[in-house]
Amino acid sequence: MRIAPPSRAGFTLIELLVATAILAVATGVIGACVAAGIRVWDRARETAWFASSVLPGVELMERDLRNATSYSGTSFRGTPDSVAMGSLMLPPDGSPDGPRIGKVVYTYDARKAVLFRKAWLLPGREPGDEVSESVLENVRQAAFSYRTGAGGTEDEYAGTATNLPAAIRCELVLGNPRLKLKRDVVIPLGMK
Repeated sequence: MRIAPPSRAGFTLIELLVATAILAVATGVIGACVAAGIRVWDRARETAWFASSVLPGVELMERDLRNATSYSGTSFRGTPDSVAMGSLMLPPDGSPDGPRIGKVVYTYDARKAVLFRKAWLLPGREPGDEVSESVLENVRQAAFSYRTGAGGTEDEYAGTATNLPAAIRCELVLGNPRLKLKRDVVIPLGMK
């Protein structure tokens, strides 16, 4: 009688180790791809938030600052947290008369973390705070500084009806995570 050789009914230890190593590498590659996808998703969400929430408010403020003008009774006033000026603006009723002189005030409220805008056409009276619109929300810090025609920079600016700063720097810290935004806006009529 002959004895049959033992059968190989299973995997050897080496085969199991090789399969485990291949599985670990594949899991690592898939995990890295998923993590990269999550980072891209978060970045796209931040970009969409910036484009839909921040840019319209910043562009409105820049337009108002560029349109700053000298007009009797509309002297320019600037502090580190507010700007008040005469500005060319379209009438809210959409009348075809074109742009008219109005007054625009931007105020940063640190307690509410909001940058407010109040605007009205002249010669009307200044409306109450209830007509202020929220331009930017979730503002952690806001600071305005003013460049004079001589090249100096000031934290406060008190002009006359014919005296505007050459430029305004607006520095904002927005949102969570913190986004720092710095804009320098040249005032064409302030370049005299």
